[in-house]
Amino acid sequence: MKSRQIIGISLVSALFFLNVIGWRLSYAADLTPPPTNTCLQEQLVLLENRLISNHFEVDRTIRDFRDTIGESFTAALDSLGPEDVWFDFGSGRGYSAARFLQDIALRRPSQIPTAIGIVHTKASNAAIDDAGLKYLVKLGKFKEWAGRYVEDIPLGEFPKMSLGTDYYGPLSYTHRMSDLLRKYFEIMTPHKSTLFVVMFEPGVQTEIVTKNGTMTFSKWLETIPGISVRVRKSPTHFGEQIIQITKLSNTIHIPELELIDLMDGAPPVRIFKVITPKSPAQ
Repeated sequence: MKSRQIIGISLVSALFFLNVIGWRLSYAADLTPPPTNTCLQEQLVLLENRLISNHFEVDRTIRDFRDTIGESFTAALDSLGPEDVWFDFGSGRGYSAARFLQDIALRRPSQIPTAIGIVHTKASNAAIDDAGLKYLVKLGKFKEWAGRYVEDIPLGEFPKMSLGTDYYGPLSYTHRMSDLLRKYFEIMTPHKSTLFVVMFEPGVQTEIVTKNGTMTFSKWLETIPGISVRVRKSPTHFGEQIIQITKLSNTIHIPELELIDLMDGAPPVRIFKVITPKSPAQ
């Protein structure tokens, strides 16, 4: 049964991959001008409607996280203690963090970390319907921040992050990439915080146009001073990549990125352009 599920998921991923490649080729071959601001705004409206209606996977489990991201994620989870915080960005119905905390509460009740799920829609409370999880909520160990995008939450509301996950979360959907990355890095502690990102493979989902040419999102991240970036393919899901990010310096400079092209989808295909600051007037 599990092998059939994996094959089914792989076929769906492959079809998405081929569909996007076809869009890329047709876009490259088209001699007409690039999409106008009107086209871009129309795609943004479609994307916003998708986000509001939750037209994507919202029920991932902690096993999905472990299987997809692998041993480094499991090791990071196991190292969390009572003073640590796991942020699950784009947490859906919150099952993964909730079940993880339940397990920790049974195995080592004095070492329960805090898990915070951030979801842009109204809280469903689907993950906290049993007495055990309600108790963790009462202790302040399980929290759900709902109804706001990460980019809009004031920095002062965030505790420092020990572990972060973005599993087809905000990084796969945002049109405010610079604001989101800055928020992530601000709440990370150098050499102590790790962020795991699950996205589609380079060249398929997100690209960055720089003065030196077009780069995949993960390759562009590698050019940012002060962070360590490790990229690998998912061991279980075709077409997916795992980006493991560690903050190394206190201050991380993220250049301004402008969204210049978008094709709605789950996740969407996006092209950003690095905006070069204008020189001060002489």
